[in-house]
Amino acid sequence: MTARLLNRAERLAQIEQILSRNVKGMRAVEIAAACGVDRRTIYRDLALLTETGVPITQNYGRFFIDHEHYTPVIRLSFHESLSLLLAASVLARQSGYGGTHLHAAVAKLQNLMPTSLMEYEHPINMSPRKSGHGTAMGDDQQKLFGKVVQAWIDRRKLKLRYRSRSGKTRVMILETYFVDCKPNGTLYVVGYDSLSQRVYSLKLQQIDRIKRLDQTYQLPNAGAIRKYMWDSHATDEITDTTDTSSLWSAST
Repeated sequence: MTARLLNRAERLAQIEQILSRNVKGMRAVEIAAACGVDRRTIYRDLALLTETGVPITQNYGRFFIDHEHYTPVIRLSFHESLSLLLAASVLARQSGYGGTHLHAAVAKLQNLMPTSLMEYEHPINMSPRKSGHGTAMGDDQQKLFGKVVQAWIDRRKLKLRYRSRSGKTRVMILETYFVDCKPNGTLYVVGYDSLSQRVYSLKLQQIDRIKRLDQTYQLPNAGAIRKYMWDSHATDEITDTTDTSSLWSAST
C-alpha cells in the first residue's frame, strides 16, 4: 500500500519516528517508500534533520538515530504533561528514585507548563517517601481534577464541599496553592480556605461538589509554598494561618 504524500514538516516528523522505531536502521529507499517520496527528497530531509540537531548517523547504507541521547519530539496536551509530572513524583517517592534522568525529564516538562503553575523552584514534590497503594481515578474524579487544575492556572477561587474522614461536611472557599501526589498515589489539593482562614490538604476523592468563582487570588511567597509541600503529608489541616500577613511577604 502506497503511503500518502506528506508535507515537509509532517514528513520530517515521520522520518524521526520511523528511524526511532527501527533500531537496526533503514535505507534511504525504505524511508522514501514509507513517506511516499523519492530518495533525493529523503537525503535532503535527512541532511536538514541533522542540521537541526537530530543525531542521525549512517552505517553501511543504513540510517540510525542515536537513541541514547535523543527521542523524537512528541506533542502532549497540558493534562498529559501534568500527569507525567505527578507520575514522576510518585516514582521518586515510592522507589526512592530521584536520579539525574528523572529530574532532567521533569525539568523539561516543567518548562512546558503555564507560568502560573511554575513560579516556584519545586512545584511538584519529588522527595522520597515510603511506598503505598493508591486507587485509580474514575471519570467524575478526573473531571473534578481538571476543574481544580484549571482554576489553579487561572488563579480563580473555588467553592467546594468537602467530606472529612469523620464523615462531616463543610463548605470552603479555596485558593489552590498546589496539587500534591502522596506516596500511595492519592491526589491532594493544598490551599487556603478564606472562610476558616486556614490552609488545608484536601483529599481529592473527598471533595463532593465544586464551583469555580469569579474571584481571583495571589499565591503566598515561595518559602511558604515549599513549607506546605513538606507539611502536606502530615494531616488534613497543615497549618493555622489566621494571621496571613506573613504569607505574602517577600521571600529571601
